[in-house]
Amino acid sequence: MRPYVLALLITLVPTVALAEPSTMLHLTQSATVLVKPDDFVIGFAVQADAADPAAAQARVNRLATAVLAEAARVKGAKVDTGAYGVWQQGKPQVWHANQTIAVHGPDAAALLKLAGAAQAEGVTVQQLGWRLSPAAMQAAEDKAQMEALLALKARARQAASVLGLHFTHFQEVTLGPPPVVPVPRVLMSMAAPAPGAPPPVAASEGQSVTQSVTAVAVLKKD
Repeated sequence: MRPYVLALLITLVPTVALAEPSTMLHLTQSATVLVKPDDFVIGFAVQADAADPAAAQARVNRLATAVLAEAARVKGAKVDTGAYGVWQQGKPQVWHANQTIAVHGPDAAALLKLAGAAQAEGVTVQQLGWRLSPAAMQAAEDKAQMEALLALKARARQAASVLGLHFTHFQEVTLGPPPVVPVPRVLMSMAAPAPGAPPPVAASEGQSVTQSVTAVAVLKKD
C-alpha cells in the first residue's frame, strides 16, 4: 500500500508556474499646449467720497448702475458684483464708499470701449486682461494630458528597447496636476484718463496649459 499512497500524493501536488521576471520602470512625462484665451475680463472699482455716507453711497450707486447698464449692452458679457463698503477715512475724516464690479466676455473691443467710457465718468479700472474660459481650460487640459500619455508610452517603448526588453503595459498611472484657476494674462491698474483720452488696449498671444502623467511601466524579456 505504501508505494501506491506515495504515488498518489505526488500526483496530487499542483504544478506551480514560475512567474516571468519583469522590470518596473517609473516614468513622469509632461506636455504643454499653447491656447489662445477666449474670455476678456475687466475689474472696476466704483468709488466716491463725501461729507456724509448717504451722499457717498448715492454717487457709487449711480456710477455702478451706469456701468451695469452699459455692460448689459455688450453681447455675451457677464457681470459679477463684488464687495460693497462704506467707511470713514482721512483727516479731516470723510465718508468713502466703494463697489467692485467684474465684467467678462469674448468681445474685447466692446469691453475696452466700456472701460474707456467708465473711466471717463470717474470709475477706476483695477485690472483687465485675457484668460481662458472654464470650457477652453478643460479642452486644453484634455489635449495636454493626451499628448503627455502618448509621449509617456513612446518613452516606455524606447527605454525597453535600450535595455533589451519589451514594454508590455502600464501597471499604475497617475494623471495631474489638478486644474489651476484661470487668471487674466494681461493685468493693468489705471486711474481715470484725461478728457478725450482713448480707451485702454490689451493683447495676448496665448496661454500655456501643462499637464503631467506619472506611471509604472512593466518591461519583460523578449
